[in-house]
Amino acid sequence: MLNKLLSNSSSQSNKPIAKNDNLYRVRLSWDDDSSQVGAFTKLSTAKKACANAGPGYFVFDPSGQVVFKYGDNPDGITPRKTNYTDVMIGSASKDERGQYRGG
Repeated sequence: MLNKLLSNSSSQSNKPIAKNDNLYRVRLSWDDDSSQVGAFTKLSTAKKACANAGPGYFVFDPSGQVVFKYGDNPDGITPRKTNYTDVMIGSASKDERGQYRGG
């Protein structure tokens, strides 16, 4: 009984996040999951991540529409290095440049 409960709880915590949730995703293109920097519940946080990600990155709304692109600065966002692990959803790992990549 205990083993069954433990296996159920661990399998639920590792569920992948569906694309139709209410997250803003920072990536190179909507179809390129591997380029994702993070998935954020707040648009402002996603914009900051995009500003730090570099040229070619976009913020996509939950329907896959671009709402912000690298280089835009409508909110006065100043790019800076930030650790987003406390606000990212899902797993994250650093690449060879030390940048976080969503898992």
